[in-house]
Amino acid sequence: MDVRDHIYVIGDFVWTAFDYIGEASIGWRGYFQKQDFFPWNLAFCGDMDICGWKRAQSYYRDALWKENQVSIWVTPPQPSFALNPERQSWSKWHWNDAVDDWSWEGSEGQIMDVTIYSSCGQVDLLLNGEIAREKRNRSNNKIFC
Repeated sequence: MDVRDHIYVIGDFVWTAFDYIGEASIGWRGYFQKQDFFPWNLAFCGDMDICGWKRAQSYYRDALWKENQVSIWVTPPQPSFALNPERQSWSKWHWNDAVDDWSWEGSEGQIMDVTIYSSCGQVDLLLNGEIAREKRNRSNNKIFC
């Protein structure tokens, strides 16, 4: 929000909008890497995957810059990938393990972590027709719950 709040900031820059081949698994593991990143060949740090499909971080930016945006993301019950336990503190080329799916066979009835990115004035999260969580935008800030 610094871009909007400070007139002297002229814009926002995303280092890599599209994922790319090379720097294998930098977005998942972070540097310094050992040579055990096989079979990864993509960096996995772009807002869009190598086919052009938007990832969660791209929808996050939509909520920052566009009106009437809502997207819902769920942390999978089993991690999609193994993070590097030795990730360097300066390694920022990653995003949370979030997918736009909430149905996993064998995980029925389990509580899932849900993240919503929205630029709307209010977001209601319904579970079986009942409001599970309600969040109102009481200021000009965006909603991330």
